[in-house]
Amino acid sequence: MSPKTHLDILNYRISTHGGRPFYKLLHRDANGSLTWTDVTYSEFGRDIDAVSRHFKSTMGSAGVPNGAVVGMQRVLYGLSYSDIVHMYALCKAGYIPDMITTSLTNAEVVLEMLRESNAKAFLHAPGLGLPKTSEIPTFTPVPVSDFQNLQGEFDFSPAPTYNAEDLAFIQHTSGSTTRPKTVLCTNKWFQSVYNSWTSVWNPVDEDEPQDVFSLPGSVCQPSGFHALCVGIHLGGAFIETSATPGNPLFPADELVQLAVKGGLNRLNTFAPLMIPHIMGAQAQFEAGEDTVLRVLQKMRSIVYGGMPMLPVFEDWGFENKLPLMNTLGTTETGEDLAKCSDNEEQLFALVVLPTSVNIPQRASCDESGKFYTGDLFSQNENGTYSHRGRNGDWIKVGNAYLIDTKTIEEHIKTTCSDLIKEHVIVGTNRPAIALLAEATHPDCGDEGKHTIIQRMTAFHERRMPWERLVWSNILFVPRGTLPRTVRQV
Repeated sequence: MSPKTHLDILNYRISTHGGRPFYKLLHRDANGSLTWTDVTYSEFGRDIDAVSRHFKSTMGSAGVPNGAVVGMQRVLYGLSYSDIVHMYALCKAGYIPDMITTSLTNAEVVLEMLRESNAKAFLHAPGLGLPKTSEIPTFTPVPVSDFQNLQGEFDFSPAPTYNAEDLAFIQHTSGSTTRPKTVLCTNKWFQSVYNSWTSVWNPVDEDEPQDVFSLPGSVCQPSGFHALCVGIHLGGAFIETSATPGNPLFPADELVQLAVKGGLNRLNTFAPLMIPHIMGAQAQFEAGEDTVLRVLQKMRSIVYGGMPMLPVFEDWGFENKLPLMNTLGTTETGEDLAKCSDNEEQLFALVVLPTSVNIPQRASCDESGKFYTGDLFSQNENGTYSHRGRNGDWIKVGNAYLIDTKTIEEHIKTTCSDLIKEHVIVGTNRPAIALLAEATHPDCGDEGKHTIIQRMTAFHERRMPWERLVWSNILFVPRGTLPRTVRQV
């Protein structure tokens, strides 16, 4: 039996819920008041079909073969209606999207990634191009205002039959050593992950108000893409916020308008982005106001992941009856846990076995075929597990972005040994990384910080924004004060 693909899920939902809202487009007037207009599932389907025909024609004429990998960047800011249309349109046209994050700004690195995936075309918005030496043909996205000019009748014909091992799309890790690592997503892998995500939300009765979701992040990242597919599976709508890749947090007053005016009732986010909303609710409550708190309490679900929320905020949320759900530990591990510490508190590593349906491609696994996520857990008395950080030198910061601290530390040691005697990169569960350093000279102050940043310029150019050290996050500490134990900061 062929696996269920993201195109199958969409086709089915268009046929059953064509008149329902799929996407709520954001509008802001001069006074800052927000309103939303609906795009129905049928309209979404027609836009996909129109853009799909356009690229099938233009790319086909340029010699891009059916089934080829097509890179996408600066199309996928990942949070807009246009992004979603273009991603599905490429798939429907018979191509495999290689979804490269807009956070990667080095054109040479982008070209390396396209060559690695054997991409035959590159779709990008104006303002970003490949080096002139590139042999890959480039294309630009269709403006939303032109969608209607391309439209015909939506094609309800069944999607082609796909094999389980066929490549559906390509995504990338958030962390890197020299560039993000490629994650090849087959139809089999997609269905296994999709099945696990559908268990997160319970469908509502048909006579209940429609589910209205926020996207937890860019649809070119796994969390955003899978939330999108599950929302479509449930016949839900997605509401546009003011969030951008550079500023993913929207303010508390917008949260209220999203819920009251836009109907938001399924909040999907990351722990660092949820904390400001809880702090806003706390501050209001202490001042005798409970608007934000009531909005959060009325959500059908508040799903956050990537990393744990600080207990002080999570406990307050549960005490005030917020429907919080942390997806970090939802994967069933059972006997798949492997002992990795003989300390007083026994720690366990999360391991995906070769026989698991969601095992990633072989390149991501160790020699035994197992995949270690790098996350560590302790077992509670009731049999559940609590996250206790990560092993090795990789940490998570911001929206669960992975950071290879060892590579950063080694570069600093190589380029700045005349300024720094000992140093460590920290930032677990913080918004950004920081450098704690013991200076070689006691007068190594702001000038030393600027020198460090200057020497790291070429290193930073090939890395994501969250992997880059900034001047304000360098802290010189007294000699002999840095820890010499396992990284826990």
